[in-house]
Amino acid sequence: MKKPIILLCMAGLMIQSASASVYRLSKTMSHAESTDTTQLTARDSVIVLDSDMPESLDVMGLRFDMTRKYSSQKTGEKSWVEYYAVPEYGYRVRLTKDTERGVTAITVRDRNKNLFLYEPEDAPVPVSYVPPILVRQVEHKYLDSKGELIVVQDGRPSENWIKKMDTDMEYQSFTADSTMLYIRITDRFGKLRKGRGSQGDYSYVTSIMTKKTETPEMIYIGRWEKKLKKYDRFEICDSQGRQLLCTPIPIKGTTIPIPIFSRCTCPVCQSRPRKRRDDPHKHSYYMTLYIKGAIGSHIPGRGVLEGWREQEVD
Repeated sequence: MKKPIILLCMAGLMIQSASASVYRLSKTMSHAESTDTTQLTARDSVIVLDSDMPESLDVMGLRFDMTRKYSSQKTGEKSWVEYYAVPEYGYRVRLTKDTERGVTAITVRDRNKNLFLYEPEDAPVPVSYVPPILVRQVEHKYLDSKGELIVVQDGRPSENWIKKMDTDMEYQSFTADSTMLYIRITDRFGKLRKGRGSQGDYSYVTSIMTKKTETPEMIYIGRWEKKLKKYDRFEICDSQGRQLLCTPIPIKGTTIPIPIFSRCTCPVCQSRPRKRRDDPHKHSYYMTLYIKGAIGSHIPGRGVLEGWREQEVD
């Protein structure tokens, strides 16, 4: 079991193992404009890091989950950066790594782009693992039951439209060796989603031929055949199960039609208070009106049905 990453303040007691490295705050930016109720206070703080692949990071009293890597990028011949999402607090963490110099910096960014930069006070933690590829991003294409491409303006189709998903991956690599990847879809709780991948299994392994290049390469990595859900995550791991990417799949929840009523002067409509919002849980009732095509009809107590709007529900 990995030892926890311990946050310490200069005014308190400092505990440091022989294998750990102290990262001292070297730059502080004002948080006066931050709207987050849980604000970081970076005064006289350090982070003790004892692993180049921490599962969590304690930053000034907040525990950051470091299991959601959403991007990595090559910055030099032997260096790269890894980006992690902390959606619970709206923060991002960046680890700067080098195969020879180790973990050289930890950067914390909030939703307002303010930065806290930590640099090692002594020898940095050495890098024990160099990923076979650096995954910059993935791009998903959604297909319906007929295999036809679903095109939406905002890039987030409704989950009740999707039956299949093709995925392309943008990556960089330090070597020209071929790479074996393990790909899976998980729900919001990390449980494996039931579906059929490129190899006909719930989770599938695919081999890609990588290139040693300074510029990013785009490659097709497979298809997922099953209805997806909102909050599902797309994960890529190496052949040993180490995470290379864990990012949410951009999908809306189930969408239902909600009626739009105009004001009516009839006694029934006037005697009932006008609702500001229609209850989306009355799905069956709304669908009955929608199927009947009741545009222009008078609904007693509601008004005249003028049209429909789409609303997302979980």
